[in-house]
Amino acid sequence: MDNTSNKKVHAIEEGQKISVYLSESSFVKGELVLIDSTSIAIGKDTIPLSKIYSIEAKSKQVQTKGGILIGIGAAFILGGVAAMGAASNQKDSSFDLTSGLYEGTGIGLFAIGGIMTTAGIICLASGKNYKSSTWEYSVR
Repeated sequence: MDNTSNKKVHAIEEGQKISVYLSESSFVKGELVLIDSTSIAIGKDTIPLSKIYSIEAKSKQVQTKGGILIGIGAAFILGGVAAMGAASNQKDSSFDLTSGLYEGTGIGLFAIGGIMTTAGIICLASGKNYKSSTWEYSVR
């Protein structure tokens, strides 16, 4: 694909998972198959390049980052659960420094884990959108 305004070129590899929008509400999702210089296939559908409204592609690198962030975030959340459990075991009838440290650590780990997990989900859900008004589609 060539950007018509800044002359950048971006390639989407055959076999990459993409969403092809034929209008603002009609789309097809699947793996990209190159047919010829004027059309592509997504699943069973053959689509002429001239009929494409936009293409949304998700980078494998961004997908990998999203999975890693979710995994690390989940580990932080589990660490927070463990710290809060330790804090509840430390409490007697009175509050002491050790249980306060465990509670503070647990809350901090929950917060960091929640932020990392949310960032991972955003990475997995987002993709680069190439609209036909800005990009000229071609098969090379």
